[in-house]
Amino acid sequence: MTTDDYIQFLKDENFNDAQIEFLLIRKEEYERISQNEDFWYDGYERDMWYTMNRSGLFEKDEDNKTEIYHWCPDETRYYITEL
Repeated sequence: MTTDDYIQFLKDENFNDAQIEFLLIRKEEYERISQNEDFWYDGYERDMWYTMNRSGLFEKDEDNKTEIYHWCPDETRYYITEL
């Protein structure tokens, strides 16, 4: 999936610009670090749970149209690691 396709996918899923920018960074980071032989997938998902929930981008407010208010490993898989 190209970067433009990924951005369009996120827009279609109702992510706002700040969320898309944050997810782009996370996806690029994942693609880079997942190539390391000592990469630990479960640890990455746990870290993403913490990172995304602490980002402040997935609060129940008018800017968040995704209806994702508590990021979990399923979201990490669907939006970052299993594309």
